[in-house]
Amino acid sequence: MLESLNLKNDSLSHIILNANTIWLDVSENHINGIILGDIRMFLPNIWILNLSRNSLDGIIPSSISDLSELGTLDLSEVSSGLFTNLSYIRVLKLSKNRLHGQVLSRNLSLGNHERLSLDNNYFTRKIGNWTIQNNYTQIIKYLHLGSNKFTGSIPNAFRNLAGVLTLDISNNFSLRKKKKNNFIGSIPMQLCQLSNVSLIDLSSNSLFGSIPRCLQNIRTLVYPAFKLSGQDI
Repeated sequence: MLESLNLKNDSLSHIILNANTIWLDVSENHINGIILGDIRMFLPNIWILNLSRNSLDGIIPSSISDLSELGTLDLSEVSSGLFTNLSYIRVLKLSKNRLHGQVLSRNLSLGNHERLSLDNNYFTRKIGNWTIQNNYTQIIKYLHLGSNKFTGSIPNAFRNLAGVLTLDISNNFSLRKKKKNNFIGSIPMQLCQLSNVSLIDLSSNSLFGSIPRCLQNIRTLVYPAFKLSGQDI
């Protein structure tokens, strides 16, 4: 009847899954291979799943979205190869991987994400329109897209994230080509609608023009909280 299992920072190469487990932390081990495609069969009631800092590879199976109780999924610093739209997860961390693809170029359902961390990967292309389910704009608090290869202008979709506290789209360029290939254009006035934001990081892109004066009216910005071209403003 085991419900919680913390095996963080050991030297495990594999684990035995228990169907009753609701919290599983096996981060910082030596687990390799792929994430089970039928993971729901083994962890049907899982709520917190931390697989970070292992040697997992392959794809993130779409069956993870069938884990209706899953609230936190941490795959930071693993080496999976595909992003999956997981609309029920509140915390999704895919930071510091080698993930790639046009993950935000199509319509993306934000669902009830509170934290979305896709930073330090190889995600590419423009950021498209986002579908906001059931007025979840107040739920997402932390949006970290920095250190990728996103391109185009800063999307108008950001203006809908009224509840966001931290917005980081810094350092988007092509590492392999060693040249700029990133967010361009001016800083959109729509960012002024982020009435609760405390940090906006737009540094290391190719933005130009003036900084919207209306940003000074956001009382929640903590100085220095607006970053542009590597400098705090």
